[in-house]
Amino acid sequence: MMETETFTVLTPFGRVAVDFGEEGGCTMTGDDGAIAHLVDVMGRCTGPLGASITPGNLEPRTLVDFCQPPGGMVTVIPPPGFDVELAQAPVLDAVDGDALAKLRASASVLAGLRAR
Repeated sequence: MMETETFTVLTPFGRVAVDFGEEGGCTMTGDDGAIAHLVDVMGRCTGPLGASITPGNLEPRTLVDFCQPPGGMVTVIPPPGFDVELAQAPVLDAVDGDALAKLRASASVLAGLRAR
């Protein structure tokens, strides 16, 4: 069985589980409206090299670092063990301290829920 990294994305329309397999690429599961909102927000973002972000070229670090624009109403909660600080390192100057604190708090809450 292939191991995946699952990220939880919160949108105003529900949750999306974004799974990244060992072979690359991602799959999204959740409410259709939530997936559509996430894909729409991603389409308005650019990755580290300035390329448009799509589900076909999405990578875990790109999801965390570039797919949570101000006003986008998207919160990405990485899986336990994902190094948020390393992921945020290239863009720390552009990230509001409160937003980073909320992300860390959300990740902690999710980790507690998964432990139950």
